[in-house]
Amino acid sequence: MTGSTRPPLERMGKILALLKEGREVTCRGVGEELEVCSKTIQRDLDFLRDRLQVPLGYDTKRGTWKLERGGEYVGLFR
Repeated sequence: MTGSTRPPLERMGKILALLKEGREVTCRGVGEELEVCSKTIQRDLDFLRDRLQVPLGYDTKRGTWKLERGGEYVGLFR
């Protein structure tokens, strides 16, 4: 992967936009789309969930992240 110049908040906003569309995302897939490694996306998702209280769920069987059912996040990113 090439290094991305996308600022972290912009990247997290893009991740959240994908989730708000109802998409289930993988770290690898989003990482490829945003040109960063999957570990960066994992850290972003952890930050969104743990620090910003975005109601995220992880499906261990499918390896996908999604907004929890009925979860409406109205914080920093709208």
